[in-house]
Amino acid sequence: MYELLAAIVTGAFSVIMVWMSYRLNQIHTLVNSNMTVALKAALSALVTARFAKIEVIAMRRQAGTEPSIEVMAELADIDMRILEAKEALAGRK
Repeated sequence: MYELLAAIVTGAFSVIMVWMSYRLNQIHTLVNSNMTVALKAALSALVTARFAKIEVIAMRRQAGTEPSIEVMAELADIDMRILEAKEALAGRK
């Protein structure tokens, strides 16, 4: 009797574990997909910010003023973040 009960419990446990593994895999896939979309959106925003910053630099230079150290530092920061986003996306392929 106890052997039968133990076999039923073990079988039920195995079924539950397989189901949980399947569900966790689905969740992982969904989270991964959402993260990729978010990274692509962030990269797009960074590229747009970079073009805007370059435009500001060009306008200042046309006006005869060199861009400030802060503006150049912001551009360098944007460039670094673009590289990081590209590396993160490359690791997802």
